[in-house]
Amino acid sequence: MSFAVISWQGFIFFTIAISGKHRFIVTIFWYIWTLLQVFAYPLSLLQFLTILLAYFVSREQEGATSSKNIVNANNTIKPLVSTQETASNRPHVSLLEQPVIETTISREWTSQLLYSLEWKRFEDLCSAYFSEINMKNKQTSLGADGGIDIFLYENDQQKSTALVQCKSWSGVIGVKLIRELVGVMFHEKILKGYFITTSNFNQAAIQFAKDNNVELIDGKSMLAKIKALSKEAQDRLFLLATSGDFTTPTCVKCGVKMKLRKEGGLDQFWGCVNYPRCRRTLKAKVVSKTNSPFKFWNY
Repeated sequence: MSFAVISWQGFIFFTIAISGKHRFIVTIFWYIWTLLQVFAYPLSLLQFLTILLAYFVSREQEGATSSKNIVNANNTIKPLVSTQETASNRPHVSLLEQPVIETTISREWTSQLLYSLEWKRFEDLCSAYFSEINMKNKQTSLGADGGIDIFLYENDQQKSTALVQCKSWSGVIGVKLIRELVGVMFHEKILKGYFITTSNFNQAAIQFAKDNNVELIDGKSMLAKIKALSKEAQDRLFLLATSGDFTTPTCVKCGVKMKLRKEGGLDQFWGCVNYPRCRRTLKAKVVSKTNSPFKFWNY
């Protein structure tokens, strides 16, 4: 085939390429076809156009299939837009400006969710709960808290009127921890105390708390208190509790998420990511929960 013929046919392909929506594909096909002629692989123009046409037909069929409306079980067509937002009253929005449709997630409070909260997130939840019931409070800073996690200020008083200890545990709370809270109450000259946990209390702890004006709130009671709030308040607490990583414990010194480690034949434990600068650790133990989507850790 002469150079003149190739150039004439090339002009035709070039015209199609610059005017059609498949200009890039047409151009690539033209270059391939030209190379076949130069290297003595004869291919007629008609054969080449047939291949090109078959390609475009297959592309159009794929596009038509992907743009079909969704048909439900009753063979009725579901519209892609709501009946209130039709093409006539909907403003034009480019593909880059179209909002992302978020999937609705159930914000239901369950015992599994409450048990899965790491210690710092559980303290934040308790503080937020007191705020929701209009009780002024202040959390203690990271580090040694002296047995106090939250100060309560009833009736907007300047001095704390009650102390709160929070424990995100899976084991039973014994009387020892209640005695420690009462000791801090005596030292601070505060008469009221709260001990809140994701777990429960043994009988000795219950009796000692009753004798020393300490209100015990176990996991079941805490869940009931949350569910007694308005739906809006429950949603606010849910978002606070579940934002980001809410199961990995926080280092009590550095305030960063810890890392699960295992050394030698020892059991797994949580270690600070700032090791060796920070050597804080927490004991980790998986607690089996039937049909639970979460991992539970006792620390």
